[in-house]
Amino acid sequence: MTPPDQTARARALRLDRHVVAIAPAGSGKTGLLVQRFLAALATCDRPEQVVAITFTTKAAAEIRDRVLAALTHTAPPPAGDDYAAQHFALAEAVRARDAALGWALADTPSRLRAQTIDGLNAAIAAELPLLSGLGGRLTVSDDPRGLIEAAVDGVFDAALRPQADAELFAAASGLLAAVDNRLDSLTQSLVELMERRDQWSRDLLGATDDDSAPLALLVELQCEAQQRLSDVLGRDTERLLEALRLAAPDYPDFAWALDLTRWPAVDPEQDTLYRHLASTLVTKTDKTLRKPGGIKANTGFKAGTPQHQLMKALVTEREGDTDLEAAAVRLLTLPPPRLSPALAVLRGHLRIVLRHLLAHHRLVMSGRGASDFVEVALAAREALRPDGSYGEALLKRDAQIRHLLVDEMQDTSASQVALLEQLTEGWQPGDGRSLFLVGDPQQSIYAFRKADVRVFTQLISDRQLGALPLEIVELHANFRSDPAVVNWVNDALAPCFPDTPDLDAGEVPFTHGVAQKPPGGGSVNLFGFADETDEAAHGADLIETALARSESVAVLARARRHLMPLIAELRQRQIPFSGVEIDPLASRPAVRDLLACLRARWHAADDLAWLIWLRAPWVGLSWADLLALSTGRRKLPWLSRLREADRISLSPEGGRRVSRLLNAIEALDADPRLRADLPAAVRALWHRLGGDAGLSAQDRLDVDRAFELITRHAAAGQLDLPALQRAVERLYAEPGQQRLQLMTLHRAKGLEFDEVLLVGCGKATRGDRKPLLSRLDLPGQAPLLVPKPPSSRPADDDWCRLFDFSTGRDKAIKQAEGLRLLYVATTRAKSHLHLLASGARNDADPITTPPRFEANSFAERLGVPFPMHALPEAHAPQPFDRSRAPIAPRLPLAADALLAHEAHPWGLPVPVERRSVRPSERVLSPDDDALAADGDRSAQWRGRLFHQAMEAISIEGIPAWQADPARRLASMHAALHRAGLPTDQVEALSDEVMAAVTQTLASATGRAILAPWAWAASEYPLAAFLDGEWTSAVIDRCFETPDGTLWIIDYKLAAPGDDLQDPAQVMQAAADRYRPQIDRYAQLMTALRPGKTVQTALYLVALNRLVSRDGLPSQLPGLTE
Repeated sequence: MTPPDQTARARALRLDRHVVAIAPAGSGKTGLLVQRFLAALATCDRPEQVVAITFTTKAAAEIRDRVLAALTHTAPPPAGDDYAAQHFALAEAVRARDAALGWALADTPSRLRAQTIDGLNAAIAAELPLLSGLGGRLTVSDDPRGLIEAAVDGVFDAALRPQADAELFAAASGLLAAVDNRLDSLTQSLVELMERRDQWSRDLLGATDDDSAPLALLVELQCEAQQRLSDVLGRDTERLLEALRLAAPDYPDFAWALDLTRWPAVDPEQDTLYRHLASTLVTKTDKTLRKPGGIKANTGFKAGTPQHQLMKALVTEREGDTDLEAAAVRLLTLPPPRLSPALAVLRGHLRIVLRHLLAHHRLVMSGRGASDFVEVALAAREALRPDGSYGEALLKRDAQIRHLLVDEMQDTSASQVALLEQLTEGWQPGDGRSLFLVGDPQQSIYAFRKADVRVFTQLISDRQLGALPLEIVELHANFRSDPAVVNWVNDALAPCFPDTPDLDAGEVPFTHGVAQKPPGGGSVNLFGFADETDEAAHGADLIETALARSESVAVLARARRHLMPLIAELRQRQIPFSGVEIDPLASRPAVRDLLACLRARWHAADDLAWLIWLRAPWVGLSWADLLALSTGRRKLPWLSRLREADRISLSPEGGRRVSRLLNAIEALDADPRLRADLPAAVRALWHRLGGDAGLSAQDRLDVDRAFELITRHAAAGQLDLPALQRAVERLYAEPGQQRLQLMTLHRAKGLEFDEVLLVGCGKATRGDRKPLLSRLDLPGQAPLLVPKPPSSRPADDDWCRLFDFSTGRDKAIKQAEGLRLLYVATTRAKSHLHLLASGARNDADPITTPPRFEANSFAERLGVPFPMHALPEAHAPQPFDRSRAPIAPRLPLAADALLAHEAHPWGLPVPVERRSVRPSERVLSPDDDALAADGDRSAQWRGRLFHQAMEAISIEGIPAWQADPARRLASMHAALHRAGLPTDQVEALSDEVMAAVTQTLASATGRAILAPWAWAASEYPLAAFLDGEWTSAVIDRCFETPDGTLWIIDYKLAAPGDDLQDPAQVMQAAADRYRPQIDRYAQLMTALRPGKTVQTALYLVALNRLVSRDGLPSQLPGLTE
């Protein structure tokens, strides 16, 4: 069967042109690259002249293996297989070339050059170490973040010490002030910037920018937006101008239009004028296109006037014009092309700090004898073009490389494409050299690894790399999947993708696949469920069926937490599976115990580490013995407590275990070699105490990896604990070998399975709250860090608009990648694909109506029905007692006696936690509404959960909260169980809180309080110096109404006088009790927002009443209950 894109495939193999191949999933991308590699080998004098570059060692090895397999397979293919025949012919030509020139590739396969791009950079930099700037032998650190964090610490230590450089001190102080002196948050942002320094360091070091000059990116976007509005309005620009000119004399808000005689030219300096024009077309509150009924006197167009007639006719004709609405809103939300003075100063501070940070980073790398891949890439580029000239390394590479092939182009970054430009900039037409780039924009899912799909999309759009013209070929044949799967992916996903690429948001168009397999009974099935427990049970049923009919089965999920319910179900049914990067290495019991032993030996006062270690099976002290060791000795380190064990009444078994442990420790301490080598001492202690006894083969593998990490992070016996901790957190337990594999989507890229289950489709990833600092990348300029603006600034302030633009851009890019993740997931299946989604049940029709899914979940993005699937009765979840945590089976200890404590009715002692307040500090407690003594934990938790629910609703929105009440209730249950409340109280308290929340959301007052006001905050921390003391508080809810009034709302779930019959008496009693507290809140808010009117009120939940400080009913503007 000849594929429909055979002509494109033939063009892709021509060596007289530079080709970009767009190869969607299942199109045989790697096979095409291998054929191009073979075709190039057949024309070269040396095999090293053909270089294939990819991004992982595994992919590079696969390319080499497939080329070598083609060369060593000398049997002719069967007749009728055109692809195999072409493959064989290309290999035959290479074998002939090999024989003629004596390459002996079968005996020396290392001459086949397939390598990672990091490997290529390292080779270039190592050849000319002095020119590269690194010098000496390159060692790449496995903890690059640690190097950067050390450099950040060095910069701020240097900046803030006495007699520091004045310029650096001012810059560092200014940056810290912008983030409320949160060095931890600033460090995180600077580390992320440094991880991308290959994209901006040259621009920064050579920059002489005026910080008040326009930013190129914002200038370009502003001009595009202005042109878009002009184009969409067309001839209506004149009608709009005429209406505004006529209205301006009588309406002060249109004063800017008095002298406007013609539509303004596109000019970034005209951004204010264009914003004025756009604001006349959309409403102020919800930014929707004005309707004819909204054209009236209060908007500047008095009825019966010529301007009213003109404007009303315009909006009537344009009603429902989404293009016009989008163009106007775009102009209103774009930040100005120039920075405000405050941000211009901040940008200057950032440039100074980054220059020092680059220097300190070099010092840290030099001192530790280590580098990172980004530095190696920069070194390679410097070696290729020192001082901008043709370097010796570039001339050498230019002579070596005749044909360059790059795989997975969708995963490149701008700096990697710049490297390709350097390597090919001397190539001339007809010189016999060729470039081949292959990738699929739809499968770009590695933004967290600094990949940027916009780089590849730009190459495709420009059809040029440097001076090289690129020919674009598109593949469509799908050799992987059954037609049922291919056709479903086409029909379901194509409408979700845009028709044209959007370089700003990272959106790419969809490429349809054409199935090449004959129909083989494949299927795509969608299932909707009321909760994740049902989803997990049915997923296990599907897995059992799949394992009976398919060779390979995979369960994929967007996030690890989406797999957890199914993992629990599989373990309960004892269905074996391999979890690929699912279980963190540090979470494995054997590794956790080993690391606890290491930390305990590293620091004698690390009580938590000692406690974990002493509970490990190879030490094995019971809780009762640990309690006996601690009674009256809490301030002693654990080793001292153990040494006093002979004076303590331990159990006979506990005494023997303590004696055995002390003997082992003393034997190690007596050996001077082990005292000086912590990793060796821990290994010896682990063996001596029998740490390897009873370990499974899987556990041994995990422990061996842990010991390897410990040794690697202990230079000369001294442990770098932070670096070790980071290394451990990056590793996962070995998955083992099973036919059923569980993994996240990022791990599934490049794999295929007979049957695929995509679970958690109804769940979104955790929403990102707006960061303290947002990074705005500026092409050709140093990046800009935009701090979160103070809440006192209005939403249309230049600073707020720039921050919202930057964070909104990041959000759009993440959402676009989320859609590409869905494409990758659905194209892994060869025969059967199952999509499972749980969501909120539709109360009106819970049986047949599909559930409601979380925003931006796969199910919501697809927009296709997920039919409700009812579970058989046999799978109905069984209730169980969560009041006690399960006891680990490794230590079957009877702890009932320990739990039987008489201090509280549920058997657990409850410490009362007090906050230590400085003498000059006063804290206003937000929990007074519990109206309970310290021991009344039920009332305290009732109020706490209600406050948490109200905060969550204000962040997520009322519809999102109401979409999944079962999950909310389960979260409350879990929180109360963790707090140690008994099971009977857990359900009652949770139901009470849910009832209070439901009542609040059912009332107009409650909904108004939680509405997305232009400025609003929940659990809002405030602090000010009042009456000679530093006063702080957390306000339940505050917001600013359109009239400029700042409202402070204090929730009262219970109130004094609740037992009274008269609501007026209840309101007065509450006001009398809480008046001092809310008045203090008002003082704090006034100190923060001087000049604003502040209104306080209590929200009495039981009465659904808003009560003023005087005990009278209060009402929000424009609200009628």
